[in-house]
Amino acid sequence: MVRRLRSNAAGLTCLTAALLLFGRPVLALEDVALPDYLELRAQLKAGNYEKVETTLDAFQRGFESGRHSDEVVSYAFSAFATTDKSLEEPLAAWAEARPDSYAAALSQGYYEWHQGWVARGCAWREDTNPRRFEAMTGYFRRAERELERAILLNRHLSVAYAALVNIHMAQGRRGEMDWAHGRGLVVVPKSREIRRRYLYGMLPKWGGSMIEIEGLVGGALREHAEVPYLASLAGMPDYAKADQLTSGGKRQAAVEHFDRALSRGEDLWITFQRGENHLSLGNLGGALADANRLLAESPDSVRFLNFRGRVYRRMKRPDLALADWNRAIELDPLDPHYLKNRAALHRDEKQYRKALIDLDDALVFGAYDASVRAQRGSLFLYDLKRAGKAVSEYRLATSLAPDVALHWYNLSGALYRTLNCDFIDAGRRYLELCKAAASCKQDLVDWVEAAIEAEIRHKACPG
Repeated sequence: MVRRLRSNAAGLTCLTAALLLFGRPVLALEDVALPDYLELRAQLKAGNYEKVETTLDAFQRGFESGRHSDEVVSYAFSAFATTDKSLEEPLAAWAEARPDSYAAALSQGYYEWHQGWVARGCAWREDTNPRRFEAMTGYFRRAERELERAILLNRHLSVAYAALVNIHMAQGRRGEMDWAHGRGLVVVPKSREIRRRYLYGMLPKWGGSMIEIEGLVGGALREHAEVPYLASLAGMPDYAKADQLTSGGKRQAAVEHFDRALSRGEDLWITFQRGENHLSLGNLGGALADANRLLAESPDSVRFLNFRGRVYRRMKRPDLALADWNRAIELDPLDPHYLKNRAALHRDEKQYRKALIDLDDALVFGAYDASVRAQRGSLFLYDLKRAGKAVSEYRLATSLAPDVALHWYNLSGALYRTLNCDFIDAGRRYLELCKAAASCKQDLVDWVEAAIEAEIRHKACPG
């Protein structure tokens, strides 16, 4: 199947005119045929290394010759950014058979890099179990090794430097992040991906500042005014402001900053974040429009497929949501985030056994994810009527995230159903956390208080 990504390979004058006429640059200036991820993986498994390398190398050569941005290169190599364990041996065999292949090394790097992020999850550091960081570190260590090997074989691999920037950012290594950014731009000064990854790492919530972001963007635009695909970086300061506002709960105020950022040029990540903001505000039409725009550009992006699936579920279109999640999981079969979402849809449709299969698969990367354990507990308690199993899952959830009040509420309720007096201790812990946070639903607090009081009054359980 031929996929096409719109490229920015045209003169800055054309982009400036388009900005004046349409409010943002028109990107459909040169079509770039994209690889089908599953077809590329099939070629790898069949041992057709020459074909895989020829396909991938064409995108790198296209960037080096100025035909398109390195965002296209990143999209191509993301064919191997997956949790598909069936690729592990073929990737290793490719590297062994062709030790001088930068494409083999870079593909392995993307494979490990992606799995590092899946192992870590997306929660804030304080809400993430240390075992998830341990797993992430192992994947990232292997990714760094492969990315550095790829750079030795082709020093112009801007996407490898960009990946290193992201890996260092994820681990809070600001010095190494700065070094990878500077080192990459010395060799590949016209890279958008290196700058983009670095700018995201410089958001105020990660320790950067608006002044630094504005300086970096201004410098890039002054030094490389002739490079059209760098023009969209002009939207980063507004995106940074939107990110600050959404992080502070001011989502409506963030809307104009998202729109202003995208008026400077197409940026898939900013479009995605705007779509997420629309979804949080209940603007399902705006969220769907952004999701469709994203998938028109990146048809095999599992993140964007998952996002549209969530939008469709909110729109009461389970058939369309399921189609997107099926495709996402076909491409990335063990990401617990996507599996949890599809499991929730299966539960909506009373397909409880299918939900359990997804949540079993989610344990491969999500065994130490409290949200996976909590969702499994809910499935066992309310749908499969296996209260004892639910108790086990909820206990794991509280051990993995002991400061999350809702996990203690769920555990208390499951213990209550099994006539286990430990529900009192769990309920009291829930009430303590609620009092400290002042954010629990009053009806849940009332139920726990009444249940504890009734059991003690009737002497069914010791107080």
